[in-house]
Amino acid sequence: MLASCSKDDMGSQDTATTEPGTYIVGMNLNLNNPLTKGVNGIGNGQYRFTSTYEAEYIYLHNQEGSIQIPVHEMSEECGEGCKGFSYQICVDNNGDATVYPINANGEVDESQSLNIPQNGKAYFSSFGEKVWEAEVSREKVPNDPTAELYTRDNAHDLAEEELFRSVNDLSIDDLQEGGQLDLTRVCSGFSFFCAFTDRNDKELTAEDFKNVMGDSYDNYSIRIFLGSFFAKTYDIQNRACEKDEIGGYYASISTMQPDLNNSGYAILRDGVVSTQNGSGFGYVTEGDNYLLAPIHVDRIHAYIYIAHNKPDGTTDIIYTEATLPMTYAEENNFYRVGTDINIQELANAFANYDQLTEAAATTRSASGPRLFTPKSLITTIEY
Repeated sequence: MLASCSKDDMGSQDTATTEPGTYIVGMNLNLNNPLTKGVNGIGNGQYRFTSTYEAEYIYLHNQEGSIQIPVHEMSEECGEGCKGFSYQICVDNNGDATVYPINANGEVDESQSLNIPQNGKAYFSSFGEKVWEAEVSREKVPNDPTAELYTRDNAHDLAEEELFRSVNDLSIDDLQEGGQLDLTRVCSGFSFFCAFTDRNDKELTAEDFKNVMGDSYDNYSIRIFLGSFFAKTYDIQNRACEKDEIGGYYASISTMQPDLNNSGYAILRDGVVSTQNGSGFGYVTEGDNYLLAPIHVDRIHAYIYIAHNKPDGTTDIIYTEATLPMTYAEENNFYRVGTDINIQELANAFANYDQLTEAAATTRSASGPRLFTPKSLITTIEY
């Protein structure tokens, strides 16, 4: 909607490339367009993106700065349950523009403004800064002290973790046009499962597990490190990572946040399903424990640590490495990464713990961790 503007206010239009005036613009975020999504769990560690924009705000950026614009229901404009946002854009006689946020009550927030020069460009983002940066943990990947380990907040906040950017940079002319805003996710989603199965039987029961492993599954726990393709920093404005970055890892426990006391191993659970070998025991991402993060390089690698808390109070820890059968990962996809380890090979590894190779000189101790390499390891990745 074009607001009234006097000729004196508009001045000469000789230097303007965009018609001067004050415009109230509404943008719709309730899209069927698959570029705009939230996350939905569908069971057994599988997740899919939905069409919901979860964040309470969206940010308009350019080289000079940014403004925060509230996202709210816009049922009257685009139907029940529709989300969107509004702003006021004032174009002067030189073709320069100033943009102000508008709240859910239709009030212009003049405490914030963004100036856009005549030929300038802007973009919308779900993140308030131009560059996203991972938080580096004080902990390291146990067998690779040179690899960085990144952390997440304990409270999983999808609205803060999903990173969106407008598909295109927008001119002043573009910003005067309301309607659909196309966003693309500039991060990817990941969940993980590790199944221990009986290759001779499609169902591994609790009794079977104890017979093979010599102890109840309750006394075994697991931790997974997935990397090293996660970005340390991500330039949302230019949709790029630093070229000299080598990437880092996230850990699978408790909303992907490592426990600095090294006690964050997840107890094995039953009913972890392998596509090829049926039901077994192991780890699977549940609830809101999935990971959303920008990605950098194209190598998908996992370290899987399994701990046995023995009756004598000591703990044996073994680990294996898995390189996933994928040559690249893409933004805006949700990946379910999985491995399947033969329960017989797992039992043999623990039975021969003292003969296994220690992980590294920096981590040598009486209790490991020790490397074992399953001969029949199965890896999968789905999206």
